[in-house]
Amino acid sequence: MGAKVTGVSTALKNVFKGKGDTIRSKLNEIGFDKSKSEQLKVELDKGKTLLVVTNQEQIDI
Repeated sequence: MGAKVTGVSTALKNVFKGKGDTIRSKLNEIGFDKSKSEQLKVELDKGKTLLVVTNQEQIDI
């Protein structure tokens, strides 16, 4: 199911649901090293949200 059916929030949560290895693997694919992926997995397990920004140079603060 996509974001239109489940809503954006649920769709984003579903990306990172799964077993620890799956979460770490997805974080590695995004570009995090093994150590950082493990740290982020622990935080996600606590219910925290992860926001990844890939176009930092285009952000106007």
